[in-house]
Amino acid sequence: MSNSIFYKRKLFWWICGGPSLCIAFYFFVWATPRYQSVSILRVYEYSTGEASSSAISAMGGGGSPGAYALKDTIRSWECFHAMDPKALAAEWRKTDFFTRFGGVRTLLSHNQMWLWRYYRAHVYAKIDKYSGMVILKVDGVDPDFVYHTSQRVINYAKDRLNTTGIDAYLREHQKIESKLVLDQQNLARDLQAMSEFQQQYGIADYDALYTKTLNLIAKFQEEKVSLESRSNVAQAFEKKSQELAIIKLQLATIDKNIEKQKEFILKNMAPVYEKFSYLTAKVKEDMMVIQMDNKTVQMIEQMAISNSFHIDVIQAPQKPTDPTLPYALLWTVVTFGVSWLLYLIVK
Repeated sequence: MSNSIFYKRKLFWWICGGPSLCIAFYFFVWATPRYQSVSILRVYEYSTGEASSSAISAMGGGGSPGAYALKDTIRSWECFHAMDPKALAAEWRKTDFFTRFGGVRTLLSHNQMWLWRYYRAHVYAKIDKYSGMVILKVDGVDPDFVYHTSQRVINYAKDRLNTTGIDAYLREHQKIESKLVLDQQNLARDLQAMSEFQQQYGIADYDALYTKTLNLIAKFQEEKVSLESRSNVAQAFEKKSQELAIIKLQLATIDKNIEKQKEFILKNMAPVYEKFSYLTAKVKEDMMVIQMDNKTVQMIEQMAISNSFHIDVIQAPQKPTDPTLPYALLWTVVTFGVSWLLYLIVK
């Protein structure tokens, strides 16, 4: 028995021949052909705010934080649900019993957690340790399915990473925009109040009128000083002429005009000017607040951009034309080689 040829021995068929034939039958006859779509993605980061740092972040080996964020996004529960779990389950039930969803691989289970695990095994993202790029592979039995799923995953990841790290800025942006609307409404009310005030008193520019009145008083004061000087000179030389009387009359008239203008300001212009000054100050304050709101909005937008990720698609998804799995010949040879070594050890 010990000198018989190996293929006549039962031990050979139990350890090597039988398993190799079963594996060959499974992979060459039973296993479902599978298609795979491969994409290559690069993540740009602007968190440093410097172009050189961004380039290093994008090209650095070992993977940048953005690359890991992209990988986690693709594997996330949210991305899985965005791909329509029912459609995924229906597609992945089309394979053979050993590899299908709901078969041996998922312990005959059909629940969502097993489907998510199956998704992460067939929508797979890894980071190249040399270039830092993310390689996305989508596996399925239908070329159209893997092609469209790759596109949807990339689009979802783009949208998600574009807002990663800036959610707080977006919320603050909304708050500032709401405040800006209220401040603009306040300005509109104050401008309306100013317009009504000007229409009520028939004055377009109250500052100009007030200044003109004060200048008129100042002019009267100058004339009064000039006349008083002439009066003093006339009295010094004991001029007993009509000139002194005329000067005194003019002084009395100027004093009366000055008092009249002062009384006009106190009784008529001062109270109204106080209200006018208040309305003017309110308008100026509203305009300054709106200007500050606009600057804050611009600052938030710049901070949001500086804390975002941007995906560059180096290799877009392609619709596969030939199946890439199940590598029937490879697995048959590997199985035979390993089992043959085991047979040689056991015999």
